[in-house]
Amino acid sequence: MGNTKTWAIMVIVLTTFVTALAQVFLKKGASALGTGTLTFSLVLGLVFYGFGAALFFIALKGGEVSVLVPFLATTYVWVALLGKGVFGESVSLFTWLGIFLVVLGIVLVGKGGTV
Repeated sequence: MGNTKTWAIMVIVLTTFVTALAQVFLKKGASALGTGTLTFSLVLGLVFYGFGAALFFIALKGGEVSVLVPFLATTYVWVALLGKGVFGESVSLFTWLGIFLVVLGIVLVGKGGTV
């Protein structure tokens, strides 16, 4: 596929943020599951997932899958931050350590590809 473009990496990181937002909205709407009610949060979550998928396809056009796909792991970072900010969830020291290791892994895998 050739070299991975910088814009493709930026789009893949945006993809992870959009899908993390989708997860937040789905969690907000999950309370209505089983009631037969389709809430705005559930619909918005599904829309964000669809938008994230479209962004993912665009990013793949600009780079190597072996470089871009590891960036999807940054979703863990966004979800931890959004979970804390939106739901007041606690983020333990072990979670922060795990996030650090995920980011380190992305950097190491990314160095293996051509950027």
